[in-house]
Amino acid sequence: MNKRLSRLTLQNALFIVVLHVLLPAIIAIMYIQLGQRETLLKTFENSFVQVARFVSNSSEEEFRKAKHILSLFSQLQEVRYGDKTQCTHIAQKIIASNENKSYTNIGAANKEGDTFCSAMPMKNPLNLSEQDGFKHVRESKKFYVGNYRISTITDKAIIVASHPVLDESGNFNGITFAAIDVAYLQNLVKQIALPFDYTIIITDKNGTVLARKPNPEKWVGKNIKATRLGNALFSTTKDGGIFRALGLDGDKMTYAYARMQQPIGGTSIYSVIGIPEDRLSEVSNENLIRNAVFVILILIMSITIAIIDWKFILSKKAEELGGESS
Repeated sequence: MNKRLSRLTLQNALFIVVLHVLLPAIIAIMYIQLGQRETLLKTFENSFVQVARFVSNSSEEEFRKAKHILSLFSQLQEVRYGDKTQCTHIAQKIIASNENKSYTNIGAANKEGDTFCSAMPMKNPLNLSEQDGFKHVRESKKFYVGNYRISTITDKAIIVASHPVLDESGNFNGITFAAIDVAYLQNLVKQIALPFDYTIIITDKNGTVLARKPNPEKWVGKNIKATRLGNALFSTTKDGGIFRALGLDGDKMTYAYARMQQPIGGTSIYSVIGIPEDRLSEVSNENLIRNAVFVILILIMSITIAIIDWKFILSKKAEELGGESS
């Protein structure tokens, strides 16, 4: 009876020892697992916000180039005095020298809004006086970037940048304009290598999609401001970060976003990269399984060592008891 009690006492003692060894490890791994999702989100934010910012900055750089070109173009005598032939020739040279083919047209209009100069042939006379870009530049005498629209000259989706033309006294005398091809932004998005189920979207300040990957043909030109994604995006107050929302296809997504840090010409571009929530869960579950396997291995090793120690201690105890009885 005493031997059985001694054996049980030793078993209990060994169990307590093993539990004391394992418990801190189990608690530590559980704590790590609880923070795993936040760590993943932080990694996601750090990585993909930078990608989104790169896209926004690239768009911003294109608008700055347009501003510089139109500023120089506006100061030429051929433009200021309405020389149609020479102005058109210069506009065509600018288009031809544009390495990234981001412009579909460059031209100029007089103070009444009549277009007298266009690198691309016009089908009909074109008056710009009722267009927002012309009105804004006439009133502010400042560079302006308009909204998404379809060109009446090239029939392409464009964003029009406009710059004032001033006379010697600084009075408004017309505008120069550059039609930036929206396809340029789509080409920019295509160059971003992302997993197949990720999405990337470029939108203007009004919520019009300028580029998207995948399925650009389905979304470019559509306004998403009233969608769950649009509501979440345009409710943000920072220049970059992450948020969760239903995607345009109805999937639960986590988004990294960035917008122009220095809006130019009255516009602002938003770049958004989305990752499915279940993808984050998959990664988190993989880590959970990895941690669970680690705990099980530790448990097996600990039990094995405990059994060996237990047998060794029992044999020693038996020898001691045998010696005492003799």
